[in-house]
Amino acid sequence: MSTEPSHRRHPITSRVGKRGTIVMPAALRRRYGFSEGSLVIAEEREDGVLIRPVAVEPLAERLRAHLLEATNAAYAAEREHAAAWRAELEERAVWDSGLGDGLAAGEVWTDADRADPESATSRE
Repeated sequence: MSTEPSHRRHPITSRVGKRGTIVMPAALRRRYGFSEGSLVIAEEREDGVLIRPVAVEPLAERLRAHLLEATNAAYAAEREHAAAWRAELEERAVWDSGLGDGLAAGEVWTDADRADPESATSRE
C-alpha cells in the first residue's frame, strides 16, 4: 500500500488557456477552498510551479501585531513626558464626566428603570 496521501496518487491534467488561465478541477477547488476571485500564489519550484491559496490570516495577524506594537510605543512615549501624560489624563476625565447617560457617579441603570420611565426622570 502506498504511503502517499490520496490526493497525490492521481495527477489531474488541465490545459493552459489564453492569458495563462488554468482550469482547476472542481474537486480540487472544493478541497482547498478556491472560488472565483480567490487569491493564489504561483511559486516556482525545481520540479515545476506550485499554485496555492494566499494565506490571508497570517497577514492580518502581522498587521494586528504591528498596530499593537505601534500603539504601545506611542503610549509609552506619551507617559515619559509628564505634561503630555497630564493632558491625556485631563482629557480622559472630561470624557468620563460627559458620557451623557444622565447617571451620577456610581449610579447604575436597572431593569426597573426600563419598566418605569418615571423612576428614570425622577433622577434628573
